[in-house]
Amino acid sequence: MATTRLVELKDEKLMRRAAAGCRRSFETLVRRHVRRAVNIAYRYVQSAAIAEDIAQEAFLRLWRNRSSYRPDARFTTFLYRVIANLCISHHRSASRRPEVHVSPQDEDTTYFSLPSEVEEPLVGLERRELAEAVRAAVAALPGNQRMAFLLLRYQGLSYNEIAEVMDTSVQAVKSLLVRARARLRERLERYLGG
Repeated sequence: MATTRLVELKDEKLMRRAAAGCRRSFETLVRRHVRRAVNIAYRYVQSAAIAEDIAQEAFLRLWRNRSSYRPDARFTTFLYRVIANLCISHHRSASRRPEVHVSPQDEDTTYFSLPSEVEEPLVGLERRELAEAVRAAVAALPGNQRMAFLLLRYQGLSYNEIAEVMDTSVQAVKSLLVRARARLRERLERYLGG
């Protein structure tokens, strides 16, 4: 099948073809979703290099386990589940290691959009301060709360989809999100005006 036709296929059809061994179909999926995969991981781990490693490992695992893909599940659900597991695994192992601080200036932000407009210096500083406070508050959430929040807020997944990705119940997702929002509200209280 010509490459131009591959890009027209839906993710699930491409994944079924990949499960049958079609590398080009899988490469099309990778090109289509690599940016999103890196962004999800980045929002979780707060490191561009680690996020890229997680995304690469996620696609490697998908390729190795392509025969276990269920055609009744969306490809993105399959992908997000692998990324979520890798991020949570990384978080658990990182919490057992000494912390290494990397300044945001040292990070490669190739995959992430930065404001392009020039802002009034004070307004820009306030926005950056708020953005950093939000990033820090999200990063401080426990692993499962953070992943549920990121999938809801930044990927726009429904509670049902998050439950499927995280291999849990919808009620558990709701509970995770209630606790995550409460923690975020507490940490960001000074920015919320009360």
